[in-house]
Amino acid sequence: MLEKSLFNSGYLYAAFGKQYIDEATISAKSLKSIDPHAHITIVSDVPVQDPVFDHWIEYNLTGGEHWKLGLMGKIEGLIRTPYEQTVFLDTDTYVVSPVSELFKLLAFFDFCLAMAPADLSPAIINGSPLEGLSCYNTGVIAFRKNLRTMQFLSDWEEDYSSKLEEYSGDQPSFMRILTKSDIKVHVLQQHYNARTNLAIALPGAPVKILHGRHRNFVQIAERINRSTKNRHWCPIIQDLISIGPSFTSLKLGMQCLKRVVRGPQ
Repeated sequence: MLEKSLFNSGYLYAAFGKQYIDEATISAKSLKSIDPHAHITIVSDVPVQDPVFDHWIEYNLTGGEHWKLGLMGKIEGLIRTPYEQTVFLDTDTYVVSPVSELFKLLAFFDFCLAMAPADLSPAIINGSPLEGLSCYNTGVIAFRKNLRTMQFLSDWEEDYSSKLEEYSGDQPSFMRILTKSDIKVHVLQQHYNARTNLAIALPGAPVKILHGRHRNFVQIAERINRSTKNRHWCPIIQDLISIGPSFTSLKLGMQCLKRVVRGPQ
């Protein structure tokens, strides 16, 4: 039997320590600027006073400040969501345009999340890696609260915490538990979780959520969305390198490749 949620739908952050709370605040302000009615909750170990957050849930990490423990706090935050329908955002995200349509998807799916474009960590099943099973990125997750999802999150937390030293992060554990679950998952396109610290291919649509650490998110948003055609993003030059099969695209691509070979200047 599930307890009734405090709110119907909203956005959730989990942040532990000043750096991550500051990041979450910037992200939440970007969300509120384009969706003023968004209800936002933060899970953290200290009270967060910024009025951009509508609700605060206290959770104290135990065992130190290692980044893997922060991921534990993230999973616990998901379990403690005050919403029937939740969109969880990592602290290093920046919302470029409204994403409220994700709540509509939750009428049909338990979880919605994008692929992790560079995480090749295998899920270990019965002692062996399950080849071909690619990780989802758990930095942007839309999910609905029901018995299946709450059991999944509880199992994920138990599995990850029991093998904390073995796992490179929480995503292989997520995939391992997914193989044992009957939850319905929808895979989002990259424009809902654009990993701008990586070289990525983007579909013919505007990016809605940036995911990466940048000094000027507004500038990154302008660059990545100056075209809405199929395109490629280069993290070295922090710009698009191709917009369709053009000669200019090829020249920019070669410039990016040279920068990658030389390394950041």
